[in-house]
Amino acid sequence: MKQYAKITENGEIETPPTNKDNILNYNLDKKALKKDGYLELITQEPPNDGKKYRTMYEEKEGKIHQLFIEEIELYNELRAKEYPAIGDIVDAICKALDGDRSEFDELNSLRLSIKQKYSKPPETSEQSEVSSLVKEN
Repeated sequence: MKQYAKITENGEIETPPTNKDNILNYNLDKKALKKDGYLELITQEPPNDGKKYRTMYEEKEGKIHQLFIEEIELYNELRAKEYPAIGDIVDAICKALDGDRSEFDELNSLRLSIKQKYSKPPETSEQSEVSSLVKEN
């Protein structure tokens, strides 16, 4: 059975109510749905490849198509997952202040390897322009 929907302002979909204005089974009345701006909804199964996806909808050729967009983690999110716990860092700093730098040096080495593993992407010319404007003000 065909499904119908509208795309809302925030990009989600709104499905028609079952009944509307004393019309029973409004959601099955193709003419009424089309008159009210509902379009056929084309759905699909999400990819099953272990990656994270978010669902989006696109109006194309008079129908609403469901899309799956891969969520890409930013370098800082990836770093945060691997950095040591803040309690371990504080403990290492306190021990370093008391003269034992071994844990501090180990954590700092780990931090540097994580930063290298997930390095910042090169700045685009647009980002560079914004950065220079911010520095001027």
